[in-house]
Amino acid sequence: MLFAKTATSKQLVQLSQGSYEISFSLLDAQSSLAQVALPLEAKGLSVNESKKVLINLSSTITYDEVFKGVSLRYTVLPERLKEDIIL
Repeated sequence: MLFAKTATSKQLVQLSQGSYEISFSLLDAQSSLAQVALPLEAKGLSVNESKKVLINLSSTITYDEVFKGVSLRYTVLPERLKEDIIL
């Protein structure tokens, strides 16, 4: 699973498995940088501590204001991708 650095990319999200691939993009989106959120459990840990602890099996990527008043948040879980449209 790959995410673009900005919301204006031609491949905002790209999913692949074996020889199959699917991707999608947004039409007329505003330029918004991807923001990767650290799990709450990772905050406050030293670099060495974070390497020893299995914190969370999910990641969150947010694109703020992709359209006026609209943000996108993607949560990557072990077996799925969740998309939240935030108004």
